[in-house]
Parts: sequence; C-alpha cells; structure tokens
Amino acid sequence: MTMENFGLNRAARRKGSNPQFGGPNADDHLKDLLGSTSVWIYLTPNKRLKGFEELQRLVEARGFSVGLADDAPVNPGKSFQQLKIAAPSGALLPVDILRETHRWAHRHNFLHSFYKPDIRRSAPLI
Repeated sequence: MTMENFGLNRAARRKGSNPQFGGPNADDHLKDLLGSTSVWIYLTPNKRLKGFEELQRLVEARGFSVGLADDAPVNPGKSFQQLKIAAPSGALLPVDILRETHRWAHRHNFLHSFYKPDIRRSAPLI
C-alpha cells in the first residue's frame, strides 16, 4: 500500500498533516501525551531538521534534556534516528514542552511515541 492509495500525491505529502504551526491534527491527541516523562521522535532519513535549534533551546532552557537516544520503545528501522526529550528522573514534562515538541514532530511528519508512568503502580499500597 502506498500514500497514493490514500489520495495523497507528492505535494500533499510534502505539505504534511499540519499546514499551519502544527495544524489541528497536532493538538488533536496532545491530551494523550499529558503526564509523560519522555517523548521520542523518529527522524526520517535525509530530512532537514528545520526549527530544531529553537526546540532544543526551549527544552534545555526549562531544564529538560533533548538529544539522540537508542532506548525508544519502538524501533522503526536502522535508518531512523531517535530524538528523545526527557524530564529529570521522576518529573513530568510540562504542557508547553509537550505541545511544542509534538507540534514540531507533526510539522515534519515524524513518527513519535511517549512514556507515561503508571501512577497506580508507583503509589504505595495501603
């Protein structure tokens, strides 16, 4: 199956799922990421990382880490590098960091995944 089967020609694929700052699609499932401690973005080979420096400055200015990683929960293939945005141990990523990271991933049509700790299991049993 190809993208043409979905009615997407090359111009539509290049435009992406988020024609504006992240478009409506970027925030449609942002609520699913709330409560995450880490977000991985799978970088498509040979694709420019336009806007990465601004994202990196925002994330690092708030005290969170951003960089290449190899511990992503999904491995889409050898040619995909994994970018990880993470909170210090035990902390949650704030909404503004999640929103900008998520919009950036959608703007570039990058696959992404996230980790949300199960707070029911981490709470002590009484």
